[in-house]
Amino acid sequence: MAMTQYKADRVLLVFIPAVLSVAHLLLCFYVAATPSEGWGWVIVTSIDFPFSIPIIALLHDLPPLLSFGIFGTLWWYLLGWLLAKLIVKINSSM
Repeated sequence: MAMTQYKADRVLLVFIPAVLSVAHLLLCFYVAATPSEGWGWVIVTSIDFPFSIPIIALLHDLPPLLSFGIFGTLWWYLLGWLLAKLIVKINSSM
C-alpha cells in the first residue's frame, strides 16, 4: 500500500508543476500572438505578482515573451512544486 502512495506522491510532484508552468507558457504565447497594444502583458504581470517585479526590470533587455516566458514560467513551476509538496505532506499526515 505504501508503494502506491509513493507513486501517487511522485505523480503529484511532477504533474502539478508541469500543468501550471505549461499553462503559463501557453498564456505567454497567446498574449504575444494577440494584438492588444501591450495590455495582455498587464494580465500576465498581474498573474505573476510578486515575481513580476524583478521580471519588469528585465523588460529593458529582453522582449516580454522571453522575460515572462522564461522567468514567469519558472516562477509557476516553483509554485506548483511547493503546492504539490504541501499536498503530499498533508496526505502523509492523515
